[in-house]
Amino acid sequence: MTRRLYYEDPYIKEFYGSIISVEEKENGVHIQLDQTAFYPEGGGQPCDLGIIGDAAVSLTYEENGKVVHVTDKIPNYTEKVPCRIDWNRRFDHMQQHLGQHILSAVCAEIFHADTVGFHIGSTNVTIDINKVLELKDIEKLESLTNQKVFENKQVDAFYPSQEEFQTLSLRKLPQVKTGIRIVRIEGVDVNACCGTHPARTGEVGIIKVIRWEKYKGGLRIEFACGVRALRDYSWKNDAINILAISLGCKDLDVVQKLNVLNDKLAKIHKENSELKDKILDIEARELFAASGKENNISIIQAIFSNRDLEEVRLLASKITVLDSAVVLFGIKNQENAQILFCRSKELNHISARELFKESVALLDGKGGGTDLMAQGGGPSIENLETALELACTKLKIAFGE
Repeated sequence: MTRRLYYEDPYIKEFYGSIISVEEKENGVHIQLDQTAFYPEGGGQPCDLGIIGDAAVSLTYEENGKVVHVTDKIPNYTEKVPCRIDWNRRFDHMQQHLGQHILSAVCAEIFHADTVGFHIGSTNVTIDINKVLELKDIEKLESLTNQKVFENKQVDAFYPSQEEFQTLSLRKLPQVKTGIRIVRIEGVDVNACCGTHPARTGEVGIIKVIRWEKYKGGLRIEFACGVRALRDYSWKNDAINILAISLGCKDLDVVQKLNVLNDKLAKIHKENSELKDKILDIEARELFAASGKENNISIIQAIFSNRDLEEVRLLASKITVLDSAVVLFGIKNQENAQILFCRSKELNHISARELFKESVALLDGKGGGTDLMAQGGGPSIENLETALELACTKLKIAFGE
C-alpha cells in the first residue's frame, strides 16, 4: 500500500520514494512508489505533475487503490529516488478547490442551491448549481464567499470514526460508506472530499466570479481564485487602461464613453444605410432605363468588380419591381466569379434557375435558387462574360428571335 504523503501534508513539495513496480506501456512508463506526494486526478481536481528522479511525470492516476505515475522513461536510480512535484500547479489546484468548497457552501446556505457539478480546467474553473441566480444574487454570493476567505478560517481534513461521522452536519452525504475523508472549514462547511486544500481560507487569496450562464435547468458559474484571479484581473486591467487612453477618458468612464460612441455609431450606420438605399434606387432606375427591351421585357445585364453580393442582390430586387425585367448580374473578384439571375414576379414563363444552370457550369461552379432568383459561382473568372451572354441568348431564343 502506497503511503499518501499528500494527505499527511499537502505542502510537501519534495520527497524520496522507492520504486516498487515498473510497467512500460504505449503512453509511457507506469511507476508505483512506496510513498508519494503526487496527487492522482479525482474529485474534480486534476493530478499532480513533476519529476521522479530524472524522469518527467506526465500523469498521476489511481487504479485499484494504487497511485500510478506515468513518466517519459525509467528513472536512473536504484535506491531512494528524489521526487519533486510541480508546486505551482498543485497550489493552484488547492486554491481553486477550496474556493469551490466556499462557493458551494454559501450557495447552499444562502440560496438553498446544491452543487451538482465541479470542474478545474487548465484555464477555467466551474461549478454547476441546481438553481438559477440573478445578478444581485451573484454579487451577494461573491461578497459573502470573499468574506469567508478574508476571515482566514482554519481548514481541517480527517477521517472520522463511525460515531463521529453520525454527529457531522455534512452539506452533502457521500456515496461511499467507509474510508470517508472529511474536509471541514471552520464555521463555513463540512463535506466529504478526497482533494488537497490549503490550511486556511486566507490562502485562497480572492474568489472572483467571471461569468455565469443557465445550464441544464440551473446555473454554471465560472470563477477564479488566487493566482488565477490575479492573472484575470491583470489582463483586464491592462485592457481597460488601453481603452481609457484610446478613448481619452478615465478608466471608470470607459463603459459610459463606449455607450456614447455606440449610440453615435448606430446613428451613423442608420444614416449610411438610408443613403446607400437611395443610391441603389438611383442606380436601379439608371440601369433599367439603359436596358434594351425584348417583347416588352427589359433585360439588364452587368458585371461588377469586387462588389458585395448582398448589395448586388438588393440592387437586382429593386430593378425587378420597376417593371417586367430580367436581371443578369455577374461579380468578379480575385478568387472567383459569381452570377445572380432574377426576374419580375409576373414573368412566370421565365425561370431564373433554368437560365442559371448552364451559365454556372461555364464557371466550373455551383449554386442554386428558385424560378425567381438563382445565384452561385466558381473559379473560372475568365468565362464570366460568356456565362452572362449565354443566359441572354437563351432568353432571346425563348422570346422567338
